[in-house]
Formats: sequence, structure tokens, C-alpha cells
Amino acid sequence: MKKLLLIITGVVLIGIIGIGIKINSDLNELVEVFNSEHSLNEPNLIILVDSISPNKKYKYYEYQFDKGGLGYSRIFCSVIENSKKENDLGKGLIPQGFKIIGWNNKNELILREWNPTSELQTVSELKNGTIINGIKINIANTELETKTKIAKNENTRIVADTITNWQLYKDSELIFASNILDSNRFTAEIKKSDKYENLNLHFFYDFNNEIMNREIKLVSDNKTVATFVNENRSHSPFPIEKHILDRIRIVSTNKEMKIVYSDPIMKNGITVGLLKLTNE
Repeated sequence: MKKLLLIITGVVLIGIIGIGIKINSDLNELVEVFNSEHSLNEPNLIILVDSISPNKKYKYYEYQFDKGGLGYSRIFCSVIENSKKENDLGKGLIPQGFKIIGWNNKNELILREWNPTSELQTVSELKNGTIINGIKINIANTELETKTKIAKNENTRIVADTITNWQLYKDSELIFASNILDSNRFTAEIKKSDKYENLNLHFFYDFNNEIMNREIKLVSDNKTVATFVNENRSHSPFPIEKHILDRIRIVSTNKEMKIVYSDPIMKNGITVGLLKLTNE
């Protein structure tokens, strides 16, 4: 009887081990399949943000995957060569626990620690000067961020230790980048001879990427010169059309206009920079 029980127990254990091996194998296959999705050719890929380096050689992407009935994946960041032949986002994946803020003028990426859902128990070790897919990485000073939990300006809102930041592009060319803690406001000088289709404002909340109604006003001498309205995800570029700017140039040449951005979160608006249109 004991012998029979030992045989049955052995068979059960073998079965459990076999099931464990099968589950582990299936998980490995899922991981491999998931990794293979990190491609610009993946049909379920949703690109939230893309930005070309100042020297036009590299491009970073912020993206997620549409998992159908399961919703959306977490947000990923990757930097790859800016080439029509390059589509493998897996080459330049940014470690989990970090978010790309933008480029600096040395064609280096600026990152900051980012844990929007508090799901990460530990943050990947990443140091200033680390090279990812040929690009040098700089880590932002998070000490300043964690101390700044409430904005002094009543028109702004900071959640937890996040910093709201923005960049203004002329098509894909970076004009200036700033954030809510920077008291300086940069001026974008746009010449009549400049060739472009749109100015694109990228306005980032770490804690939100919902579809919302957004608005940009150009204000000169406390008067609204033009209003642009856009409904899209908060991380999506907000275009300011060139043909409208050309009309404004006729009546507001060489005048500095405030670029005032607002949405349901930033209800009272915030001046992200200045715009100067010239006839040169």
C-alpha cells in the first residue's frame, strides 16, 4: 500500500513539475512575443510622442500598445536612429522607472525618474553619461522636483513630484524647451522666409495622457490676437498652422506675443513662451 502511495505521489509531483515547466515556457514565449512588438511596424503600436534630435540623427518615441479588450499597456520610451530603415524600438528601450524629458543642445537625452502608478518597487540603476543605443543620457535633478510639491503660481498644478514641461518645435526642429519651475520664458523668432508647415507645442503632464480640449492663445498688449483649439491626448503635439501665423504677421510684425496654453487641468492658462514674427 505504501509503495502504491509513493508511486501515486511521484506521478503527481512529476505532473506538477511538468505543468510548471509548461507555464514557464509559455511565459517565456509571451515575453519573446511582447519584445517583438517593440517595432514601428507593429499594428497595435500607439505613438504618443516623437521627437527628433537637434542634429536630426536620432529620434525618441513615447508609446504604448493597444491590447484590445485588455486595454492599453504601460508607456514605454525608446531612442533609435532617425532613418526610414530603422524601426526596431527594442534597441533603444529606456529602463523602466525613467521618462524622457527632451533633448539638450548637445544632442543628449534628458531623463528623470518616473513612477506614475507607484507599481515599481525599485528603479533601474542609470547614471549620467550612460550610453543607450548611441545616445548619451543625462539624469535630471530630482531633488529639486521632490521638494516642489505645490506650485506657488495659482495658475499651475503639480501633482506629487512631477514637473510639467513643454517644447516648441518648428515642424521637427526644436526651438525651445522649458518647464513649470523655470521662471524664464524663451522667445521663438519666426521669419517670413522660414520654411515650415506648423509650429508644434508639446505639453507634458507626467500624470495624464487623456483626450482633452486644449487651447492656445497668442496675446499682445493684453489683447488676444489669435486662438487655436485642439482636441487630442495631452501628450500629442498641438499644431499652430503657418498660414494663420502669416495672416497675423501682417498686423503684428515684430511684436512679441505671449503663447498662453490652457486645458481642463491648466484652466487659468500658463505662458509657455513668447512668439515674434518678422518680415526678414
